[in-house]
Formats: sequence, C-alpha cells, structure tokens
Amino acid sequence: MPRNADYLTDISDVLGSQVSSGEVYVTIGDSIDGDGWGADAAMWGPDGYIAVPNAASQGSACRALYLVDGNMKRVFACRDNRIASKAGALAPGDRAIVTDGAPRIRIVKQSEVVELYTENAGNPVQVVLDGPNDTILLENAQATSVSISGDSTTVTAGSSTATVSASSGITAAVGATELTIAPSGNVTVTFGGVPVFEVTAGAPSGALLPVAIQSGPGTVPSTRVYALP
Repeated sequence: MPRNADYLTDISDVLGSQVSSGEVYVTIGDSIDGDGWGADAAMWGPDGYIAVPNAASQGSACRALYLVDGNMKRVFACRDNRIASKAGALAPGDRAIVTDGAPRIRIVKQSEVVELYTENAGNPVQVVLDGPNDTILLENAQATSVSISGDSTTVTAGSSTATVSASSGITAAVGATELTIAPSGNVTVTFGGVPVFEVTAGAPSGALLPVAIQSGPGTVPSTRVYALP
C-alpha cells in the first residue's frame, strides 16, 4: 500500500528509557513542554552494541530519529550534543564512545592509538595502547603506572621505579638509591649516582670501592666488591 514518505520518519527528544531483557525502549516527545509522542519505542542499532540514552532535563535531551511502522515507532539513530565534547578533538577516521561522565573510549586513526579512560577525583585512570611504538600504558589516579614498551616493563610508584628488560636486565630505584642487575649477572648498587656495592660475575677477587658517599650529616662507607663463583 503506498505511504506518504513525509510521515515515515521524524525527529524527537528522548524523554525516558527502560531496558527489558537487554532491549532498550524509549519514550519520545518534546522535552521543553514534556509532551509524549510515543512510549516503548524500540531502539535499533548495530548488532552487538547496546546503548541507553542519557536522561533528559528541562528543554535538553538526546535526539532520536525514528521510523513509523504502522502504530509502532522504531528509533534507529540518536545524537546527543550535550556530551559530544567529551570525545575531545576528533579527526577523520577517529572513533569515540562517551557518556555524560568521565568514562570514554577513543580510537585515534593517525597515531593508531586506543584509549580507555576514566577519572578518580578528577585525576586520570587510563589504559593506552600505542601500536606504532609497541607500548601499553596503565596508569591510576595516584600516577602509579605500568609501561610495557618493546622488550621492557617499567613500574612507577611515586619516586620508586623498577624496570625489567630482556636486553638490559633489571633496574630498581628508590629515591637516590639504585640497583642494577645486568644480563651478565653483574650487580651494582649506587647512591646519588656513585657505586657503593658491586658483584662482578667471574671476577677473581674482591676489593674495596674507593668511595664514601655523603648522606646528610654523616657518610655511607664504601663496601666490598664480591666475585661470583
């Protein structure tokens, strides 16, 4: 039966929503005067993706593009400019999933980066996947982080860091004190950049390190160099 195309689609505000068995239904109408135009309009979208529109406020709401199917109305597209800025600056090919809070997911085409982001008391909590630089960054609101880059992993908590690398061994630092374990098995402890303890793999004998490190009003005496068997 022929139908007038002018009445097949329309645009409205989303006044409310409900979810039943994983399916989203919305009430459409005018958010300024509160008039409802239809209840329980099913939301259609990409298979496997389910989104519930943010709640309406007086004169401000998510907008819905819907199809009239007999007595039924089916929402097949939405836009909410109230939260569009949460995506940040986007370039052609970029993608983002945002809401009216801090959480968001961004895909940046040019840099080939994926960002999973939220906040704690205004501070970032994030996971960043950087393909071209072969890097994964995990960071919480206290700036405690784990960075995996190439063949190394670095854990940072305040002024303490530890790095494990397949090519350069292990380095751990707390303040001015640093421990290094080289791939050869050599162990070095430095304070303020000056060695205070060493273990050398295969060395025939040990000797005193000729250093004395200042530490406040006193000194830290040098220690012996031990040889591994």
